[in-house]
Amino acid sequence: MINATARNRISTVGRTEVITFLIGTIIVAAPLRPSQSHAETGTGQFCWAFDRYTHTVYYGDIENREDRSASFAEMLEISGIVHFGALCPIQILSQHRLTKQRMLDAWRTAEFDVIDTTFLSDLDY
Repeated sequence: MINATARNRISTVGRTEVITFLIGTIIVAAPLRPSQSHAETGTGQFCWAFDRYTHTVYYGDIENREDRSASFAEMLEISGIVHFGALCPIQILSQHRLTKQRMLDAWRTAEFDVIDTTFLSDLDY
């Protein structure tokens, strides 16, 4: 049985992560104008998931490869990480890099433990 203090901590962590998750979704969904002078070919994918019980966010990113969302989800499952759900948008490279930088900055500002799982989620490549 969970005592009241532990229940409040889980509840607070859950609310904080959901709010940060929503902010992240808005950042990714915000329209960004790609620079015409720096037109790039190729795509990037940035995957992330918030741990349901700790103040931790797991992420992985890849450029110019096929969709890695299944590999990222599998890594979370194998690792036993209980999470709110993974997001893995595929974007043009300039937008991908901007999204990654914004998200990492936001998570660090919110004092999340940020764990780069890029290598782990790309083992089957």
